[in-house]
Amino acid sequence: MARLTIESGSQRGKQFKLPESGAFTIGRDEKCNICIDDKMASRVHCVVRCEQRKWVIDDHTSTNGIRVNDVPVKQHTLIPGDTIEIGDTLISLATDDEDPLIGSTLAGYEVERRLGRGAMGTVYLARQLSLDRSVALKILAPRFSKDEDFIKSFLEEARAAGRLNHPNVVQVYDAGNEGGHHYMSMEYLEGGSLEELLEQEGQLDIIRAVDAARDAAQALQFAQQNQIVHRDIKPANLMLTLDGTVKVGDL
Repeated sequence: MARLTIESGSQRGKQFKLPESGAFTIGRDEKCNICIDDKMASRVHCVVRCEQRKWVIDDHTSTNGIRVNDVPVKQHTLIPGDTIEIGDTLISLATDDEDPLIGSTLAGYEVERRLGRGAMGTVYLARQLSLDRSVALKILAPRFSKDEDFIKSFLEEARAAGRLNHPNVVQVYDAGNEGGHHYMSMEYLEGGSLEELLEQEGQLDIIRAVDAARDAAQALQFAQQNQIVHRDIKPANLMLTLDGTVKVGDL
């Protein structure tokens, strides 16, 4: 059974099983088969239909369009692991088949469970066996494995971020490739992201909001001083320690 999972946005974590035949709609209208709470979505934003056991997504003349795997499309045949962006909402397609990476060992990291999925790839909780510590292990989506320019940029950015040492920056430990899997290991923060906190608790009080903004600003200033500019600052990339300190990730 195939399913769609909302990976970001106000409905993060919600899952929808896909019927094995026919078509269904995604949009802001309550009459849609999947109704998403996103002001950037059209009332009927797109249609997903099953054709010969394949899922095809069509833009339903939406105002802001759809992106599959970070690429604007009008129509696209979906495969497991694909991500769909509708406004600020990110949706992933998966099947009931188990993730083959979970329980495996990759480049000295034992993969334990999935933490999240984005347009570029999947982040897992893993254990670095050599140091017996938990890490966040980001593995690029397979579609990038043959894009040499993208891989080069990914590794260069990982190395640059790895040189940053600041209390408000998520530490990058390692990056490389094993068995065709391009990965980056990072500091694992048990507090989750600011996006998750806002979804759980709603608007922050003024003191917590100012503290979070200060922490993020200090990290961004330090990164800029080291010739690194963060191009995607958002609550999902602001990670939290257990004591509430904000650390900027995805540099």
